[in-house]
Amino acid sequence: MTMENSSNSVRSSKWKLPLMIAGFVIVVSLVFYFVFEGTKNDIIINNAGEKIEAKTHAKTVGEALQESGIKLSAHDEVSPAKNAKVKDGMKIDYTKANQLTIVDNGNKEKVWSTKKNGW
Repeated sequence: MTMENSSNSVRSSKWKLPLMIAGFVIVVSLVFYFVFEGTKNDIIINNAGEKIEAKTHAKTVGEALQESGIKLSAHDEVSPAKNAKVKDGMKIDYTKANQLTIVDNGNKEKVWSTKKNGW
């Protein structure tokens, strides 16, 4: 064996273990990623006529809405209830409440409503 062949052999074996470790880390990372994504529940949120399709690991409806960027207030309407457990294929109806002022014979009263129009 010549000195040149011996030197190439040492260089190639020097990188063999780090490359194997890097490959192993990449494969394990991909497996965890696909398992993580695959275990999410598919949900549909109806937000005032807008249909939002989402995937979530949220445990409750309230958490799923929050993940989707919807901030619930005490007067908003949500069905199923915000503390209901999320299930795959679940449909969630959300309607934001608006504050209205009712004037009756000069008396003003503020109320919250989720209705679009009419009473």
